Amino acid sequence: MKLSKKSVLIPIILMCLAISPIIGLGLSVKQVQAAVKPKLNKTSMTIPVGKLKKGVSWFNSDGGYEEAVALTVKNKQKGASYTFTSSDTKIVKISKNGGYLTGVKKGKATITCKESYNGKTTVVGTCKVTVKEAGLIDRGADVTLGSGLINVDYFDMYMIENILLPYTLTYQNPDATYTVKSDSKDLTFTETKLTKEEEKNYISEKPYRYEAKKAGKYTLTVVETYNKKTRNVGKCTLTVHDVEVLRETNEIEVNERLNLFIPITYYKRDMQYEFVIDGYNASKPDKNIVKKEDDEYIVGLKPGKVKVKVYELSGKKRRYLCEFTVVVTKPD
Repeated sequence: MKLSKKSVLIPIILMCLAISPIIGLGLSVKQVQAAVKPKLNKTSMTIPVGKLKKGVSWFNSDGGYEEAVALTVKNKQKGASYTFTSSDTKIVKISKNGGYLTGVKKGKATITCKESYNGKTTVVGTCKVTVKEAGLIDRGADVTLGSGLINVDYFDMYMIENILLPYTLTYQNPDATYTVKSDSKDLTFTETKLTKEEEKNYISEKPYRYEAKKAGKYTLTVVETYNKKTRNVGKCTLTVHDVEVLRETNEIEVNERLNLFIPITYYKRDMQYEFVIDGYNASKPDKNIVKKEDDEYIVGLKPGKVKVKVYELSGKKRRYLCEFTVVVTKPD
């Protein structure tokens, strides 16, 4: 009996259709097996000296923010056990069950994780660890002469600003303490707490209080104390300013108001200041180019130019600071 081409092809096609799901199933099983293979959640870490735990954080060398991460096994095999060891416990330590690391001193070491299953031990993976000591990024900071707070957020209904530390501490040891020393007796710098009155205007987790007797640039040294040993972490600069003129010439139109604090900078909010206008005569207002509205504001009366001198008032003392010019022009 002679078979047609059609009768021969049909069984072959049916056989292929029957086999194809099995082939597809075989591939998917291999893919799933590969996906669930145990592995470490991290293959490299850079950490500070000190014992890490949940919630510990630090800034890295670039000023980026990092948080402590526990070293664990992903996709654990049921019935298997896992152990962790350090290649150098003088550099970094870890519990045999894994978890958060402890940086002992600066250096490099490798954490190895092994799996024990059905009497067979295999290496799950390794994590290269670099331990770094605390360091500084010198950012510099500017503060006003006298006493004040730093590392705080100041806020009122008109302004929100940060008065930050002159440095970023990198790889801060969570178990160490840090203090700041000044290179001059004219500047003291100490960690402090906000008073109830200060809490109305400032917020801070770790404020510092400074006392500057003279304007100028100062060098601060950050000292780390850890395991009863001290170490200079680094140095940074803090610049102290007396009240300065921000804008020497200030132009307003007739009938326009000017806040006299706008042309100056580095003034203190808790200090009294007096603004004296050269040639101003309260008894002859028609001769004046500007009019005083109160202690802070003036209004342009007619075109002209006046000089404003700034004084600091402290008790019975009156100290000259600087001066600026106000030019009154006609409206366009």
